[in-house]
Amino acid sequence: MKKRILSIVLTLCMVLMLVPTTAFAEGITPATPQTDTDGVYQIGTAAELYGFAELVNNGNTTASAVLTADIVVNKDVLKDDGNLADDTSGFTSWTPIGNTSNPYTGSFDGQGHTVSGLYFNDSNTSFVGLFGNLGSSGEIKNVGVIDSYFNGYLSVGGVCGKNTGIITSCYNTGEVSGKESVGGVCGESFGTITGCYNTGEVSGNYSVGGVCGWNVGGTITGCYNTGTVSGSNNYVGGVCAYNTDYDAIGGTITGCYNTGEVSGNESVGGVCGYEDNRCTIIGSYNTGTVSGTGNYVGGVCGFNFGGCIITGCYTNNGGVYGENNGTVTDCDVMSDDEFADATVCKLLNTVLQNASSDVRFCQRIGKDASPLLTYQFDSIDDHTDDNPKDHICDICGERLSDHTGIDENPKDHLCDICAETLSNHTGGEATCTAKAECEYCGAEYGELDSNNHTGGTEIRDAKDATCTEEGYTGDTYCKGCGAKLSTGTAINMLDHNLVNTPAKDATASETGNKEYWHCLDCDKCFADENGTDEITLDDTVISKLPPEIIEGEGQSITEGELKELIFRSNAAFSDFIRVELDGKTLDEKNYTVKEGSTVVTLKADYVATLSVGEHTIGIVSESGTATTTFTVNAKTVVDDDTKSPQTGDNSHMALWIALLFVSGAGVIGTTVYGKKKRAK
Repeated sequence: MKKRILSIVLTLCMVLMLVPTTAFAEGITPATPQTDTDGVYQIGTAAELYGFAELVNNGNTTASAVLTADIVVNKDVLKDDGNLADDTSGFTSWTPIGNTSNPYTGSFDGQGHTVSGLYFNDSNTSFVGLFGNLGSSGEIKNVGVIDSYFNGYLSVGGVCGKNTGIITSCYNTGEVSGKESVGGVCGESFGTITGCYNTGEVSGNYSVGGVCGWNVGGTITGCYNTGTVSGSNNYVGGVCAYNTDYDAIGGTITGCYNTGEVSGNESVGGVCGYEDNRCTIIGSYNTGTVSGTGNYVGGVCGFNFGGCIITGCYTNNGGVYGENNGTVTDCDVMSDDEFADATVCKLLNTVLQNASSDVRFCQRIGKDASPLLTYQFDSIDDHTDDNPKDHICDICGERLSDHTGIDENPKDHLCDICAETLSNHTGGEATCTAKAECEYCGAEYGELDSNNHTGGTEIRDAKDATCTEEGYTGDTYCKGCGAKLSTGTAINMLDHNLVNTPAKDATASETGNKEYWHCLDCDKCFADENGTDEITLDDTVISKLPPEIIEGEGQSITEGELKELIFRSNAAFSDFIRVELDGKTLDEKNYTVKEGSTVVTLKADYVATLSVGEHTIGIVSESGTATTTFTVNAKTVVDDDTKSPQTGDNSHMALWIALLFVSGAGVIGTTVYGKKKRAK
């Protein structure tokens, strides 16, 4: 019985292991959504959304889908103040669509629906959002992310973590946080982001932006942020934190704005925190409070790096930039009144129109404190006569059908519904830089007159002739419109300014040279006086002659003699390298060397150690080795006999012995003779 119970328990455990963990741990069982006749997945429930994420993350990255209803995953993820709920234990965790291994490359159309209650809280995970990783051919459009919370590591965004595709008409109202590359809509973008906005709180460490954290060669167009953006470190921006390039293509921010509070440490900006490498910001503005604890804090841009351009951008606080090493044109700090009375709106639209951008701003005087993007008016019914284009026909009272800001005129005089002409523009004169101005309403109208140049002319690309290049008189341009009016002509090259250098023979201490001519203007050398045969200076050099020993040849000393030996080489002292004796490098302690030309002295105590015979000394210099020989003679042998002193140069021991015997014989003879005589 016990064995049967144990078997049942083990079987149940195995079954539980085979059931997807999502069904138990998360509370939602993924369900694969149905497809229409075109193979597009139809997502209408949270289970189908999870099922689609599972489908993509398992490899079906090209699958396309649409939302057929608003999706609710969790309720009340955020409190009324926009921050995360105090109790998150019951929330179902979200798995982003698309990851590092399987970036999403299909088309996802929210069709105006929202996804609510997404919850992701893992500070060690990157590529976080409704979508984690959008590939280069992927597209996300027409979806809103609301009442959601995302906390990750790198590339964290409400709609998408990393984007290399296209994100259009999407928005986020949830809370987004991470360490680096954090954005309300997108954390990191190499692609395009158009017509998107964020109203939620965005926070992080580095590269924290209201719309996008890090824009890498991508485009951000017609986007805005009203949420609070904060970074604990550098690179924080109301629209984009860090705008940079990719493959030599600079990131662009066009027709965007921020009204949310922006704070950080260094490189903090109302529109962009830090911009570098060929990037541009055009026709954008900020009215949100911008603050930073470090350097480079600006109302539009914190730090505009060299090669970057900011054109036609405005702010009401903090100055246009904190630091500028690039180009800033037609930008200014404007008053709150100028933001409210459509002054800034008109300036922005003029800049955008000149940049051939389709983005336009519009504004209700007395109601909008600052300009709004025209697509925001899709949900606004009332337009006043004080607008640059009020969308209300002054004759029939009908609302006009197009919402295009100021077009080319403050008011186009034509009702798009009843076609009644309100008034026609007239008067004024067009030039190459400005259209004609209506004498009644003051609006510009018509086209530029390319033949009516104004502002004077200037010469460009003029260049003086030299002895190596032709010159150019320069082209004539209109200073007003920059059009080229006439082409310049070439200027003949100048003659060389030649100076002769005569030939000089080489010596052992100095190089010589061949005769040559040197141009004082271009610094070139020539072998002929006409300056036609160009050579290098090295071609003229004659190498130094091999050095010789000019003093000290053939010296001789006696073995053991304490005597210095001096040798002189005619090589330059500056060329000296070393001394060799009998083919081996001589230790520097055994000799001295000095100038004149090169004088080497072998020290006496070293000379006394040299062996008997002929020795070869070499003084090695850069130009060669000067050699000679010297001789060490053997000592003379002297005899030493203390018993037989010599008394002359020709004394010999045998002679002394013979004399001794003769003397002895004489003495003996004398003695014998004396005895015999006395005996007688």
